[in-house]
Amino acid sequence: MTQMKSPVRLLLFDIDGTLVNVRPGLSKKVFLDTLAALHSLESVVLADGYSFHGRTDRSIYADVCRFNGVRDGDLIRVEDAFVELLVDGWRRTLDAASVSLLPGVPELLDLLDRRETELLSLLTGNVAEGAVAKLEPHGLAERFTGGAFGSDSPDRNELPGFAFDRIEELTGQRFEPEQGVIIGDSPRDIECARTAGLHVIAVATGGSDLDELADHRPDLLVESLERHDRIIQFLERIP
Repeated sequence: MTQMKSPVRLLLFDIDGTLVNVRPGLSKKVFLDTLAALHSLESVVLADGYSFHGRTDRSIYADVCRFNGVRDGDLIRVEDAFVELLVDGWRRTLDAASVSLLPGVPELLDLLDRRETELLSLLTGNVAEGAVAKLEPHGLAERFTGGAFGSDSPDRNELPGFAFDRIEELTGQRFEPEQGVIIGDSPRDIECARTAGLHVIAVATGGSDLDELADHRPDLLVESLERHDRIIQFLERIP
């Protein structure tokens, strides 16, 4: 019997703009429609320049509620109900036609699975069940072990700690920060990695182009996850 290798690196993948793209505007529409219905708002207004890109669902909910005059007490009181309704809306709306796989994703995951030296996990601003709703249309949810989600904390920079603890609970293996790699498409992913002492691969398939991502100095910057050669070479340079 061939003995499996023990993973020596923990890869924490973002979802939106990294693994999949939801049809433009659809995910945001479900989010804002859910918020409006729950708080009896005729319409929801966003602050000038406000972007969902790289934020957690909980931080977006709090920001948008406050900007639209929802009191903090009301916001906290119904936050769990909002999450439940939001996930239900995504489950009813998202399918293989409205969620597209980004270039190179299945091939890279297959390659990493064969290597057996990386454990594949998630680090995303989506609440946990929302993450599953976005991954399920293409059967991706089962490709990942645990991770950290926007339901764990509204502060994205706190999520690596949740991810490492959850992986240890699930597998019995404790990874150190220098063994971790965040793979994401936004400057917030890069900031998160830097804050927690992780490596970071930035991919320009989401809301930020190569120049913007380069300004934030990721350890590796690729046009898409089709660049398997560069990604594997980078991973193998990590002790």
